[in-house]
Amino acid sequence: MFPREAVTAVCDLRAQRMLPVHWAAYDLALHPWQESIDMVVSEAERIGVEMVTPRMGEKIEPGVTKSEQWWRTQRESIQQ
Repeated sequence: MFPREAVTAVCDLRAQRMLPVHWAAYDLALHPWQESIDMVVSEAERIGVEMVTPRMGEKIEPGVTKSEQWWRTQRESIQQ
């Protein structure tokens, strides 16, 4: 699914939160690796969908673990 479609699917399913997967594991696309998650987060914020975005390998507890946009600080440190 494309980012907007994924958020729409979460709404259609009436899910309580969204955990996007397979977006930061490999840099094989022709666009920057963080572009798809930025698009998902933007759409989710617009619609009001709660996101869970753990770092790779991070353990989470749904409804308890606070989500951070860690890739944005990662990107800033890479650009410096």
